[in-house]
Amino acid sequence: MVTVLTAENKAKDEREITVLLISNEGSMTGAPLFLERLARGLSKSRFRVVIFFAAGGPIIARMRTEGFEIYCSDKRPGTRGIFISIFYRVIHYFRFLRTLWIVKPDIVYSNTIINCGEAVLSRMCGFPTVVHMHEGMNFAARLKRRLAIETSVCNEVLVGSEYAGSVLYSLTGNVGTVVSIGVTGDSMCDPAASRNSSTLRVGILGTLDENKGQLIALEALALAVARGMDVQLSVAGAEVDSSYSLKLKSFVVENKLEERVVFLGMIDSVDSFFFFFYVLLVCSYVEVFPTVILEAMRERKLVVATRVGGIPEIIEHGSTGFLFEAGNAKELSQLLMDVSENMGEYSGIVEHASIKFYESYEMFNSVGAISKRLTHIFNTRPKTSWWGS
Repeated sequence: MVTVLTAENKAKDEREITVLLISNEGSMTGAPLFLERLARGLSKSRFRVVIFFAAGGPIIARMRTEGFEIYCSDKRPGTRGIFISIFYRVIHYFRFLRTLWIVKPDIVYSNTIINCGEAVLSRMCGFPTVVHMHEGMNFAARLKRRLAIETSVCNEVLVGSEYAGSVLYSLTGNVGTVVSIGVTGDSMCDPAASRNSSTLRVGILGTLDENKGQLIALEALALAVARGMDVQLSVAGAEVDSSYSLKLKSFVVENKLEERVVFLGMIDSVDSFFFFFYVLLVCSYVEVFPTVILEAMRERKLVVATRVGGIPEIIEHGSTGFLFEAGNAKELSQLLMDVSENMGEYSGIVEHASIKFYESYEMFNSVGAISKRLTHIFNTRPKTSWWGS
């Protein structure tokens, strides 16, 4: 079969594609940070990138200085009064419709299932729409009805991991295309620098709350120290639960670990954090697809993480890192002892992890996959939308 490329189709294939990226907020958290990286990547090819932020945050100012066309709203008022909240939400959706009218995008991309209203409005107005689902079961189950509507009306559903895809299918029966959440591939630190010491330097990064499992890390550390292990732990992350933070710090004092544990608080740069340790701990009870693991693989740090959510997709036990059961301080302590005693023998695991990162999780791969899907949708869409874009 021979396909004849008409002048009209050729022009459609080659012209600039306007994509409106919807971000749930502009905070320095997973989904907005991925959208920021995606915007930079898409803008280097045939895409005109416009961004709509549904709530504020520091990323907005940063992207404005880079010259991105940005529209902002705020659908989450400070007050919790129901009538004020409804008023703000209605105003927000009018702002979004106005953005659609001004931009007239060829395609709309939503970075999370939270943007259900915006995605549905985009489709109602005739704009091809893609939603990228990153969420796990605990969160997605609370939005089950909205998720079913959103993923049914959108032209395509992308999922950030096999685990997220299984959650989508379990809750809605819909199937998504896996496009992993990548990070940039520029290594920032000397991988050997944190290994040139008899002390095993370990780091854990995440907001200080029970789900992140910092207490399990401390309990494992206390067990290892009691067995004579020389180890230091750096704990980075903002305090979101003051009672849990107090519990962690009290445990350190009660077990005489003051010389071995340092609390760094919120850090400005994840990259600089990797200078301080050789082993990254992820002790979470619930995780979907933590990008900090990808960053550790890039920086050639050994990853020791819980066997939950999408983590086993990234880390193959004994090949690209080590896994343990969530909440099992004794198992984690033994893993840390093994790493300390055989550190030189695990360089191959670190190298395998680095290779896997560049093959599967480097941001270039994510941008390429999303660009391909957006281009396909653009080339196969109807000639005009409801608003005649």
